[in-house]
Amino acid sequence: MSADYGREKAVQVCVTCKARKKKCDKTMPRCGYCARKNLRCSFLLSGRDKYHGSYPSSLDLFSSRPFPEPAAADANLYRRVLQMIHETGQFIDDLTVRYFQGPHNYLPIVSRSRFQSNLITLGAVPSAGFSTLLLTICLTASSSKGESTADGDTPAFTKDRALYLATKSLLSRVQSSNPPCISLIQSRLLLALYDYTNRRPEEAFDAIAGCARMAYAARMHLNCRPMETHTDPDAQARAEAVNTWWGIVICERTFFCEVGFQEQPLITTIPNDAILPSGTGDQGQDGSPLSYLTTTAIYPGGNSSGFDRSVQAVWLLDKVIRSFEIPDLDSKLVQLQTLDNNIQGFLTELMRQCYSQEITSEYCQSIAITIRTLLKLHSHVIEQLGHVPVSQDPTLQSRYQKSQAALDTIAQMVLDIIEIHHTPPPDIIPPSFSYMTRAALAYVREQKDWQTDSKLHSAEERMRESLH
Repeated sequence: MSADYGREKAVQVCVTCKARKKKCDKTMPRCGYCARKNLRCSFLLSGRDKYHGSYPSSLDLFSSRPFPEPAAADANLYRRVLQMIHETGQFIDDLTVRYFQGPHNYLPIVSRSRFQSNLITLGAVPSAGFSTLLLTICLTASSSKGESTADGDTPAFTKDRALYLATKSLLSRVQSSNPPCISLIQSRLLLALYDYTNRRPEEAFDAIAGCARMAYAARMHLNCRPMETHTDPDAQARAEAVNTWWGIVICERTFFCEVGFQEQPLITTIPNDAILPSGTGDQGQDGSPLSYLTTTAIYPGGNSSGFDRSVQAVWLLDKVIRSFEIPDLDSKLVQLQTLDNNIQGFLTELMRQCYSQEITSEYCQSIAITIRTLLKLHSHVIEQLGHVPVSQDPTLQSRYQKSQAALDTIAQMVLDIIEIHHTPPPDIIPPSFSYMTRAALAYVREQKDWQTDSKLHSAEERMRESLH
């Protein structure tokens, strides 16, 4: 008699074997491969299979049906997430690898080792927070960047949009029935980043505000303070929380640069005794002296990580944004001039560090944020001085001319970067790079003679082409 006699067989292969491209014997409740490798085994069952009954489609996420008891709810949620990923026609292993090779490079908020450990842990049903994080990671990685066209939505756009809406609905439901935790906060952050990447900065800014409030409720902001304020003995978990908090701070300010209504307040603040992140969540603490986020920390002679540099860049951006609120014009211009000098010095150090590395993409985000900051600073000066008779004041006239020259130089710098990196791998380029390019392109188009001046017209054409 066969050893499998009397054992249930699934109609489809299990999720693990499908993701790993292994042969599955479909034995339930656990297939032979998963049993041998001590892996979690889950099946996406058809309506004909009576072992678990019919399986809900991802459209059920929009129903008002409440979740069952917590343990059953977590298991049901995880199965829903697996089905939604399965419906994309892609594999979890491929998507997670793509995520950690792409967005993780410029926003290392998720500890790869902790994530992988949760993904393959034997016997335990993943928490609701982890299930939503898995889905948002796969959403971020699976985006084909399909766009709506004049002829209608492309199939890729329609598929991505459906997955995005289902993910957003699922996250809202999970958040309403669970306390704030790092996985849910990371999920909200990645959804906001997805909006920003897909040219919806207003929605992204609204989303990051809610994410920031969740992080405050979880007291995550305390992790960027000196070590004596920490109570978590797990250095790896603390490092992941540090990176996640700084990820929120970075995103809120970069998103803010692109919103139309600039009088909105920022939710997060940057304390004077803030410390720089430790890099990725996997690196932990090495016992080295703390690097405080102060002016002296901006120009180190060593090689700070790309994420540390992004934090420093956004700290300078924050100072520029705060300076815009100074009511007295003369005081504001003096403050902005000081910041301009500091930012230019920082950008010089960034460029030196970037091009001394074999792989320059590590510093792409910090450079893009810094250049976008300079564009914003000098555009603000031009706009402010446009309301006063600068021709009657030599000092103001000089400031106006300097800002005009600075904008010309920055636009040329953006063009040079585009020419040098004309074919960058799209997965490793942060979305802030395209927003930097669009801001420079907008400046070029503001010049009255850009269509007749061959140099300006060529610059406009090259910048526009780089965005496609």
